[in-house]
Amino acid sequence: MNNLSIIVAVDENNGIGYRNQLPWRLSNDLKRFKQLTTGNVVVMGRKTWESLPKKPLPERINVVLTRNSIDLPVGVQVFSSVKEFIQQDYSPKTIFIIGGAEIYRQFFPLASTLYLTRVHGKFETDTHLEGFIPDEWELISSLPNPQTEKDSCPYTFEVFRRK
Repeated sequence: MNNLSIIVAVDENNGIGYRNQLPWRLSNDLKRFKQLTTGNVVVMGRKTWESLPKKPLPERINVVLTRNSIDLPVGVQVFSSVKEFIQQDYSPKTIFIIGGAEIYRQFFPLASTLYLTRVHGKFETDTHLEGFIPDEWELISSLPNPQTEKDSCPYTFEVFRRK
């Protein structure tokens, strides 16, 4: 799957969430997420699905990976495993893995691109990013974002490609 990307924001301790929510507020990061994922496929676990304020995410193919039986709106696709999901053909769309921690861990070996927002701060988190091995990736762009009145702290957009 060469069109598989991971998109995630992490703080300085590799934290990605607290009580199934983002622990920070970054206005431009949310805008970037929407801009990158609109028109494509977003893949998430059940807990990430449950955390979404608007379900499903509009103008995207929403996929939920879960081993549990859950009630999902018409049009949301559900798969019980990564193996079952990767048998699907979504080309030419880009597949974005949007969380949570276990879903990221399972997809890191398959991803070709990583959109990483480095949050410059330490937050109370109970969920952390695992599976990112920096030696396997090449940084291709980095864009610092200063803190504005709409943000909790400064942050940097980074894009990596698998070596």
